[in-house]
Amino acid sequence: MEAIATEFPCQDLIKRTRFVMTPELVDRLLQGHKRTTIRFDENGIEYPAHEILPVYAVGRGRPHKEARCVAEVAITSIRYTRFNDLSAADAEADGFPSRSDLIEALLEFYPTIKPDSILCVYTFAVKN
Repeated sequence: MEAIATEFPCQDLIKRTRFVMTPELVDRLLQGHKRTTIRFDENGIEYPAHEILPVYAVGRGRPHKEARCVAEVAITSIRYTRFNDLSAADAEADGFPSRSDLIEALLEFYPTIKPDSILCVYTFAVKN
């Protein structure tokens, strides 16, 4: 966490305690097509609370309190990148067929995202 604070000294640090995903994204994760999740928080820079985090599924547009735990993932790496710098490889690792599909999904999930917004890219392995 100190390294993150040093890298982003003017940003608040936001502790990530779980991942909430749509059922479609959870399916991609469980099938092995989704090896990352890309997160944005307009209030600061994210970091994981633990090395292993739960994954919850909830229908699109439903309140997060309705989410149900479906898996756990072990965080294997974290990197930070700007929204504009996302690549086709980022899209593929996140379970999307193209960069434009990834961009479209992120804009839907995070309507306040901007080209220079800093994103957290979590790479993980699903725990059995």
